Amino acid sequence: MSDILILDAARTPRARVRREGGTFAHLAPADLLAGVLSELTARGLPDDQIDDLIIGVSTAAGDQGGDVARVAAIAAGWPETVPAGTVSRLCCSGLDAVASGAAQIGSGGARLVVVGGVESMSRVPMGSNGGAMAGDPEFAVKTGFVPQGIGADTIAT
Repeated sequence: MSDILILDAARTPRARVRREGGTFAHLAPADLLAGVLSELTARGLPDDQIDDLIIGVSTAAGDQGGDVARVAAIAAGWPETVPAGTVSRLCCSGLDAVASGAAQIGSGGARLVVVGGVESMSRVPMGSNGGAMAGDPEFAVKTGFVPQGIGADTIAT
């Protein structure tokens, strides 16, 4: 098994979230992510040696639908030879991306994997892709369901 090391970390700042007028509402999620990827390159990440880019996204719809990781890699100026994929496991999407990258490195299938997550709740509100869990009041009462955004903000604070 290969050693697995985290070499660097970068993120966008937390910001005010609103459908209209949120701090980053003027930026598409791919552009937010491209800024982070560009920063990693500026810090010395050899983008021509990346074996994979894995990005988690909770609400894979609208501006975050399709393969937002691929769009961001291209927008960041990374070589078109860098593979990029998006995973969606709701609130565990970024963590799943990290685990997938670690598994690739640990198994010897990759040497350098960039992992992370992207979400723009100003442009793609949580739950905008539908789903019974958040949209069924009876389920929420029965289970004590709390929206992920409230839980995430509470933890971050």
